[in-house]
Amino acid sequence: MNTSSVKGKIFVIGIGPGSESQMTIHAREVLGLCDVIIGYDTYIDLIAHLLKPSQEVLRAGMTEEVYRAQKAVELANETKGKKIGVISSGDSGLYGMAGLIYEVLEKMNLFTEVDVEIVPGVTAFISAASLLGSPIMHDFCAISLSDHLTPWKTIEERLKLAGLGDFVIALYNPKSGRRKEQIVMAREILLKSGGDRYSGLSKRSERYHYRHRTYARTPYGHDDDHHHRQFHHKYSTW
Repeated sequence: MNTSSVKGKIFVIGIGPGSESQMTIHAREVLGLCDVIIGYDTYIDLIAHLLKPSQEVLRAGMTEEVYRAQKAVELANETKGKKIGVISSGDSGLYGMAGLIYEVLEKMNLFTEVDVEIVPGVTAFISAASLLGSPIMHDFCAISLSDHLTPWKTIEERLKLAGLGDFVIALYNPKSGRRKEQIVMAREILLKSGGDRYSGLSKRSERYHYRHRTYARTPYGHDDDHHHRQFHHKYSTW
């Protein structure tokens, strides 16, 4: 066998919002094919019962996305013929690991040595909308409130323009231990764009103990509690 012609293989797997029932058949099949699984601790816990004893599992913390991507690329390049699975929640291409994998491949100049397959999944945005009884029937956008890689000024401008454009908006990464004010500032920015504002809050969509609640900003300025209605703006806090 000519090992020089064998490439490394990375699957970037979107496991969906958390429930096994929301995972695609293809994602489950690919999980079973991988020799090594790399992922954030919580995501590994969600799929642990689907893994085989023979599979090597590498865990990493919340802010170690770059490390996970680098480790996957290094393993795929060094152990040609092995299949490396990188886990993302929701869809691997939407605020997931897919982009980072390509960035690392480019920096390491390994595009010709490692094959990548992106396995899509159900996003938290879509899952939250279904749980809230708010089908997305018009134009929409997703905005991350994390300023880890994007300056807050840029995020503010995107929020203003999305509000003026009358989009249904999914807000990802609303807050963390370090970031607590962004979701409050985002709310104020969107309210200034005018009109009634309906919002839905969803936490741990489709996982055990998930929570969701809906609110309406009336023309009189009161915040009313609602359930199962069409929303103008959507805040997804998954």
